[in-house]
Amino acid sequence: MLAETPGEIGTVRSEILEGVRSFPAPPYVLFFRYSNGEVQVARVLHERQDVRRHLGFLTGRFEVPDNFDAPLPEDVLADFEGGADEPDR
Repeated sequence: MLAETPGEIGTVRSEILEGVRSFPAPPYVLFFRYSNGEVQVARVLHERQDVRRHLGFLTGRFEVPDNFDAPLPEDVLADFEGGADEPDR
């Protein structure tokens, strides 16, 4: 179905990454993109899984310090603990 209707199915998810779309297939959500006439499925998550955690929303937000045991900044810690708003699925 996804391959037969490129660009017509799913919700554009540019907050994740440019070109990524999502499509609900309860109890799952498919994350995919179209490339060179093909569908590339990036991830399949259960609808209850944390999208932010599994799709790398924190990529580039911080670097692992030389002292790995050093406390994380409060905003990053809040994201890990679910304190940030979760995007719509």
